[in-house]
Amino acid sequence: MKTNNDTKYTKVLVAQYSPQNGCNVTDGEMLIIKPPVKEPNKEFSYHFEGVMTGRKSRYGWVKTVPEYTLENYIDKYLKNISEKELVYLECMLNSISNLQTNTPVAVDYRQKSMGEPIFVLHVHKVIFYKQDQ
Repeated sequence: MKTNNDTKYTKVLVAQYSPQNGCNVTDGEMLIIKPPVKEPNKEFSYHFEGVMTGRKSRYGWVKTVPEYTLENYIDKYLKNISEKELVYLECMLNSISNLQTNTPVAVDYRQKSMGEPIFVLHVHKVIFYKQDQ
C-alpha cells in the first residue's frame, strides 16, 4: 500500500513479557494496534498485538530506532495492511513520537463528545507504582 505520508519517525513500540500484567508478547517484539472487529460504543481498555506472533499485550514500551517512514515500516513488518489499520498505525506512531525511550504506554477508547457518543482511539503514557510486599 502506498502512503502519502513523508513523516519521519524514530520511535516504535515493543513488548516486555509479563503475563501477570497482561503482556503475553515476547520481549522486544514490535507492537501494533489492530482495529476492533466492531466499532466501540463505550469506553474500554484495548490492547496492542505483536507484529510477528499476533499475541496481545496490554502495555507497550517506547523504543528509539533509526529514522524510518510509514511506508518503510509497512514494507518491513506488515506487508499487507488495510486503510483502517493504516489509520491505527499512524495514530500509534504519532502518539509515541515525543515520548522518551522506555516509556510505558497503553491504548483505550475514550468518549470524545458529551452529545452523541463518539469514541476515539487514545494511546497514552502510563505510570506503574511498586507495591510494598
